[in-house]
Amino acid sequence: LFPGAGIALLLAVVLFLVALLWGMAVGRRGRWIAGGLSAVLLLTVAGFFNGWQPPRRLFQTPVPYLHLTAAQVQADRARGADEQARRSAFIDVAGWIRASTPPDSLFHFIGKQNEFFRYMTRRSLLYSWMDALVGVLNPATVADNSRLVLAMQSIDLYGSSKILEVLDDYGVDYLLAGPIEPPIQPVAVGDRLLSTSVLYRNSHYTVYDFQAQPLADVPPVFEFGAAWHLVHQDLWDGPPVYGVCSPINVYTVWQPLPGSLAAAGDIEYYLSVILQNESGTLIKVEQLLARHTPAAPPVPVNHNTRFEVPCTAAPGDYQVVLALAAWDTQTQTAQPLTVPGLGDYVYLRTITIGTPGAGTVQR
Repeated sequence: LFPGAGIALLLAVVLFLVALLWGMAVGRRGRWIAGGLSAVLLLTVAGFFNGWQPPRRLFQTPVPYLHLTAAQVQADRARGADEQARRSAFIDVAGWIRASTPPDSLFHFIGKQNEFFRYMTRRSLLYSWMDALVGVLNPATVADNSRLVLAMQSIDLYGSSKILEVLDDYGVDYLLAGPIEPPIQPVAVGDRLLSTSVLYRNSHYTVYDFQAQPLADVPPVFEFGAAWHLVHQDLWDGPPVYGVCSPINVYTVWQPLPGSLAAAGDIEYYLSVILQNESGTLIKVEQLLARHTPAAPPVPVNHNTRFEVPCTAAPGDYQVVLALAAWDTQTQTAQPLTVPGLGDYVYLRTITIGTPGAGTVQR
């Protein structure tokens, strides 16, 4: 009924058994003493896990409860306000889930878990940290639980690819994530594109709808030389204004066209991401995208190009453009893969680079 209830209940059972054995050993008076001690310890443990401040302050801070400094009191109040805001946001999102999703929906929760999810939403949850007790009691589920535990972590740590693969493997319908998570980028897995779309968002939580569709049904953004389809492109978590020396992440998903590559020899495909303005190229980053051999044709590729805005960059608007080239390893020649109507380069997006300290988001 409160966070940590499972642990407190387990401790209560153990304490009850200890009290019972003690009472049998020393008689009725010992039984009452043991029961009283068990109740006090159980309430303390319950309060500790439930956020009750006296036991938390006594056991978690190195100073006595009555000798907290003013700064500690202020920090404690700020944490309390943040926690209250998070709880209010969870009540809000739980109400939306209960009213807007089918009763038989399956959810996955990324980030800080809220143990009230199943109770507040009346929806099934793929995994909660408290479900780990099942893995302890049943070794056959340990490996599976470990995979789910990893998928509960931050997207930054585990990546969109693994998160979406878990959703697909277990038939999850919706995803719930906290506010600090970066955008969930689509990923190509086999011959399908796994992606999410935002359904609802408040100050602390975002609800995503999960989709899996055949790559062949995804309309390409660009077609490079009848060899590769660019099916998704995005600047990953980009701010409105980039600061000098700040990183840029260009995320792309590529689908090869096997029919056009069947007669190709040993080919390497290189992706170039270019940052330029009217004065010329500011930076060009070239990376290997895929290799093709007659024995191993390319497969769909999820690619992230990361580079930093040069620290000497002048403020202003810059264009991010893409280029793809094929390198024949036998003839040692390169050939740009052109896009019909656009040529060798395709425009991706315009970004603004500002001056440090002038409202610029430093990444």
